[in-house]
Amino acid sequence: MTVFVTRPEPDATRTVAALASAELKAIPTPLLDIVIADAAAPPLAKGEALVFTSRNGVRAWSATGGALTAPAYAVGTATAEAASEIGLTVADIGGGDVDTLLPVLMAAPATGFLHIRGRHSRGQLVERLAATGRPARGIPLYEAKAATVLPAPLLDALRAGETPHGPCRIALFSPRTATILLRLLDDCLGRISVPAQIFCLSPAVAAALDKDRFAQVVIASEPTLPAFIDSLRSGST
Repeated sequence: MTVFVTRPEPDATRTVAALASAELKAIPTPLLDIVIADAAAPPLAKGEALVFTSRNGVRAWSATGGALTAPAYAVGTATAEAASEIGLTVADIGGGDVDTLLPVLMAAPATGFLHIRGRHSRGQLVERLAATGRPARGIPLYEAKAATVLPAPLLDALRAGETPHGPCRIALFSPRTATILLRLLDDCLGRISVPAQIFCLSPAVAAALDKDRFAQVVIASEPTLPAFIDSLRSGST
């Protein structure tokens, strides 16, 4: 089978390599392009901790010269690994989404939090922390720009209904990417159903889809890459 990986680079290539290690053929077909802000990272207040809800936030913090002295909190293991790689000390990790990260932050000893995020942000992490009396602020240090057309390999497979290696399978890792896929399908093919299997990292991703337009929608048991790979294997049998 062939899996079209829609997440932005460099994560698309990283995911394709992970799938190849699991003997799954995949092609990077990003529907988002990450653009780092042309600005310096803001200074940290005394006692303030960093919060990252994506690897892109970690890359943006590093690229804009962010300080590495504050403790960092990460949404999941992949983001935590990225933070460690740039020299940050990861104090704690959530379970892969904002809902599991929030109680971790509530129990943290920090006097405040700086959430490094993209211009398009979900989860309302800062607002939810503020509602509990925990000082927090969010700084957009990158933008995830949406593709304006479907990548050619994906469009060809959708038109044909399959690939040379079997049915068309699309991997979605965020609700925004799911929304972009629907819009580009409408633009390129019209509002039709397509014989494609969609594999989603989480229920939130699946909720952004019009499920009736696809042959099958499969959701990973948890929002991690190993669980996602398991869903590809079990959902493709």
